[in-house]
Amino acid sequence: MPEIKKAYVTIMVENLEKSVEFYNGLLGLYEDLRFGDSWAEMTTKGLTVGLHPKKPGAHPAPEHNHISIGFEVQDLRKTAKELEAKGLVFHYQENEVNILAFFKDPDGTHLYLTQVR
Repeated sequence: MPEIKKAYVTIMVENLEKSVEFYNGLLGLYEDLRFGDSWAEMTTKGLTVGLHPKKPGAHPAPEHNHISIGFEVQDLRKTAKELEAKGLVFHYQENEVNILAFFKDPDGTHLYLTQVR
């Protein structure tokens, strides 16, 4: 088995600055590393999200984004209420295991908050 030091989720974005502001300003991830206008690493406990500007022909990506990134929070309703005040729209789902609040980033990437019961 290979020894994996770190894992990344890379999201191809239309506007790097707008995406950095979303992940930092709204979700509270911090910008850990930046390579000019071609890469930004947004980090939180246990996850690094790489933001990479879309460039025609550079990285073929499917027409539809088939990724979802979840963020576990202590108090989902409180967190969602704070983010709704900043303009995010959520779709909620509850089950016996957790509460989920689904939303999207500026490029339509599927994201969700979760609170384990």
